[in-house]
Amino acid sequence: MTGVLINGIGNFAGRFPRERCYTSVEKTQRGSSVIVMTSDFVPATPYHVSHIGIGIGQRHHLILNAEPENTLDFPADQDGNY
Repeated sequence: MTGVLINGIGNFAGRFPRERCYTSVEKTQRGSSVIVMTSDFVPATPYHVSHIGIGIGQRHHLILNAEPENTLDFPADQDGNY
């Protein structure tokens, strides 16, 4: 793969990192939503879902909208500083 195209917009860094980035999401909180951008590199109109089933070998571009885990212990000041 030499580039990524999502909804007509793409970029290429010119090289690939040695290690891949993995993100795991634990089932801890309800109310999060997922926006599906592509399925197996086929662009789609972004749509919102509450869950997604991913099979072996499938690739998806997703946006996870999650609430912060701790919002009351460290509130931000009006200027955005803690």
